[in-house]
Amino acid sequence: MTRYDPLYRWLGAKSLKSEERIRLTFAEIEAVLGFELPLEARTELRWWDNETEAPRHKQCRAWLDAGFDAGKVDLKAETVEFVAV
Repeated sequence: MTRYDPLYRWLGAKSLKSEERIRLTFAEIEAVLGFELPLEARTELRWWDNETEAPRHKQCRAWLDAGFDAGKVDLKAETVEFVAV
């Protein structure tokens, strides 16, 4: 279990409803998680990389294991679009 499990469960519930794209603000993600995203999430696009080979970061495992890729990330607007795979 990781601290990003709430995001995994939240996205997993959306995938069951066949949602193909989900756009979230960083604040909405923080509300799901119950804690603030690290500074790197706001300043480094690579934090949102879809790492397909081990070892993957915990945040990446949350959305990939839920059936989504992190698509368009806008650091200025603080938004990310998750795309069903």
